Amino acid sequence: MPDFYMPGMPPMVLINALENWVRAVLCRRRFRQRFLHLLAYDDSILDDMGHNREDIEWASRLPLRKNAFKALQRRRAQRNSTPPRCVR
Repeated sequence: MPDFYMPGMPPMVLINALENWVRAVLCRRRFRQRFLHLLAYDDSILDDMGHNREDIEWASRLPLRKNAFKALQRRRAQRNSTPPRCVR
């Protein structure tokens, strides 16, 4: 009999955690692939859709551990909540 216990399969908690992590990374990667086609539109169309070219480029450069969709929503909300500056 060996001195250590070697189970036949890893714990289900570990399997679930890995599965959730892979699913989240793939979801975030798919979002970025789908969102990058918006850069083909000109700035006026992006503005009509409520997006900004700089924000889309910024979100596409975020690491995969960050949720680019949520970060883009926060950035858009922050941009829309700040009052416009007066130009003299």
